[in-house]
Amino acid sequence: MPQSSSQNDLTIRLAAESELDAVAPLFIEFAQLFGPYEKTVEQVVRLLRKVVSDGGEFLIVVLSDGRAVGFLQQRYRYSAWEDACTAYIEDVFVLEEFQGAGIGRGLTERALERATERGCKSTSLYTSSGNRPAIALYEGLGFKSATSRYPESPSHYYSKEL
Repeated sequence: MPQSSSQNDLTIRLAAESELDAVAPLFIEFAQLFGPYEKTVEQVVRLLRKVVSDGGEFLIVVLSDGRAVGFLQQRYRYSAWEDACTAYIEDVFVLEEFQGAGIGRGLTERALERATERGCKSTSLYTSSGNRPAIALYEGLGFKSATSRYPESPSHYYSKEL
């Protein structure tokens, strides 16, 4: 999916620090999928700012009316194993009514572009072993599973060379 799409009238872009208040409610909704989550929007904005100040970033999906409907959190680190920068996709979330429209794919593709722009040699992520749509997405984008080394894991670990 391109950065901007007139078909869905949405834009995928790097979130400015001033837009973290739009990411926070999405983050809370995502966190609630895993159980009760008690933090306020203000508390989450502070946490997201810490991620950004530590070199992480958020991609955001925004409709033409300005409504945020999805995000992706990506972090970067230097790896002694690879002797290079590596990226880690920590979270991908799209509001339920927008799922299935290719937005998650667009976010992930843009994250791969960002990692390449930053000189990363690989990107990795975890996803739940029961999350079949995510597994199909990541495998379709060329991520390779290392889960066979850890067959008892409730999560799948994927990586992709860039």
